[in-house]
Amino acid sequence: MPKELNWSHPSPQLPQSTDPAFVGAATNHVPELQRSAGMEKNLLGKNYEDKIRPHIDLIDSLRSLGVEKDLALPAIAVIGDQSSGKSSVLEALSGVSLPRGSGIVTRCPLELKLKKDPRSTEWRATISYQNKKEHLDSPGRVEEAVRRAQDMVAGTGKGISSELITLEIVSPNVPDLTLIDLPGITRIALRDQPDDIAQQIKQMIKRYIERQETINLAVVPSNVDIATTEALEMARKVDPTGDRTIGILTKPDLVDSGAEKEVVQTVRNQAYTLKKGYMIVKCRGQREIQNNLSMEDALKNERAFFEEHVEFSCLLKDGLATIPNLAEKLTTELVSHIARSLPNISYQIRSKLRAAEEELNAIGRGVPDSEDEKSQFLHTKIKSFSMAITHVMNGEQDGSTEDLKLYTNLRKFFSEWEKLMKNSNAQFLNEMRKEVNIYENRFRGRELQGFYNYKRFEDILREQILTFQKPAVTLLNSVKDLVQRCFKNEASKCFDQFENLHSSAVDKIEGLSHSLEQEAVTTVELQFTMEKIIYCQDSIYTYVLTRERSAAAPTTGLPVQQDQVQPSKDQLICHLQAYLKGVTSRMSNQIPLIIQHFMLREYADKLQDQMVRLITNNKQFTYLLEETHELSEQRQRLKDQIQRLSLAVKRLTKFSEGN
Repeated sequence: MPKELNWSHPSPQLPQSTDPAFVGAATNHVPELQRSAGMEKNLLGKNYEDKIRPHIDLIDSLRSLGVEKDLALPAIAVIGDQSSGKSSVLEALSGVSLPRGSGIVTRCPLELKLKKDPRSTEWRATISYQNKKEHLDSPGRVEEAVRRAQDMVAGTGKGISSELITLEIVSPNVPDLTLIDLPGITRIALRDQPDDIAQQIKQMIKRYIERQETINLAVVPSNVDIATTEALEMARKVDPTGDRTIGILTKPDLVDSGAEKEVVQTVRNQAYTLKKGYMIVKCRGQREIQNNLSMEDALKNERAFFEEHVEFSCLLKDGLATIPNLAEKLTTELVSHIARSLPNISYQIRSKLRAAEEELNAIGRGVPDSEDEKSQFLHTKIKSFSMAITHVMNGEQDGSTEDLKLYTNLRKFFSEWEKLMKNSNAQFLNEMRKEVNIYENRFRGRELQGFYNYKRFEDILREQILTFQKPAVTLLNSVKDLVQRCFKNEASKCFDQFENLHSSAVDKIEGLSHSLEQEAVTTVELQFTMEKIIYCQDSIYTYVLTRERSAAAPTTGLPVQQDQVQPSKDQLICHLQAYLKGVTSRMSNQIPLIIQHFMLREYADKLQDQMVRLITNNKQFTYLLEETHELSEQRQRLKDQIQRLSLAVKRLTKFSEGN
């Protein structure tokens, strides 16, 4: 069984943070990692620790609330090839063994929360995943618990999952630090692995490291060309200036003789420059693991290695080597990063909370439980719909698209109807003027030249007037479709979240439209039947006829009063034109009035009446107010989001007041 990590060696001074909150504390304390008379000193000075733990706890608590569903939080993401020594670094920092083996061992993102508790001598841990929690009372149980968790989340094969597993370790012998271990970069799919496993892993890594809130910890073996390593290449693509990347060199004991100076240059940031620089560590090798070398002894061996190494001892003196120094650097960087990020995190959380509350208010808080409340709720919904229909009828609807602006389109339809009648009459009369045979062959009876038959006059008018009946019905259908679309649009806005209520409203809209269309068509047909009666008040007809004769006189060259000598055709055309003007004037108004009466006013009144009747049937309340599955999910998602963001605001406020 692995022993718990014992931080047993003094370490150099902690690199100072640029954050003013930590400058004073960092310069007044030189942290020591040692045991004295059975009492271990804090990894960091007391005042400094008081600054560190609250920041890390705050972000950990926001992450545990699920705030990362809404925005990225500060984190350290650990990336590296499968053989880079990444797991060994994490083991050395946490003091526990993690799954090892060939191929992909880390198959899910593992959030490693390390919490230092100097007031207790107990070690305790909790592993959480898929709403499950397992408490661990021994470091030796961790490796198997992580394997079980990965099997539950990613399956028992060799596949991976993006679902997070959280391992929290509380001990007096760990640094205050939170890291996210990501699957190792691979290039070739093994048996039982998807062919695109390498691409899946890279995409998962990229999702974490491209966030500006993430510090990227790139783990690279010392015995390879650092400029060609894939971990640093991936980090460079998302962080080209190296502002968020720390390089960790491992396996210094495998460096070829003569290549040590290049390693020293790299660690001192003189080769492949990163603004946050590099550290170098030596963790347990495979042989040491097989020989059950404890992690405490591994720390002693690591320090001895750097102290005694001719080339690398300078790195230890510079504070750039060993796991304890790495722990201090990572803690400093993480806390400083958190402090810089907090104003933006607070702003984002509050903004997203407001947006979620507005969205929830827009879709409604949900259906009440009691029948009386349901009745009132349904009444309010139907009243809202009824008002919307009234607004449509009065041309007051808001935010309509061009195709749903009722009166804009009605005016266009009715204007085209009037234009159609005028153009048709003008064309008909022009043809009669130009083609002598039209009158002679079709309309002249036994009357002598200069006379015209009144019955023939009536027949001509009836024939021309009836040509407008089909276009009138077409106009009616266009208006019917427009009004129906407008009413359905209001039904969708008022009832869309209630599938059955919306469906009931649509049924009524369509049913009424059909029945009222039949009534309107019948009335239009009646209007045309009446138009067969050729009639006009004498005063009106005389006035129009006189004007037509006056207009025709310059064309014919005849005096206005010489009717008796005008050709019968010319006189007939004057009379036809006079009467058709009256018909056009009358029907360009009358047909739109009929259509508006049935397909708008009656339609709206009857629809409102039928919708109100739904309230009287309390047996249908539950059915009508049954929400769509999508809306229920959306509301629950918003409620969950509001709950976690509200808690996040409270924690941020409490943190701010305490600091």
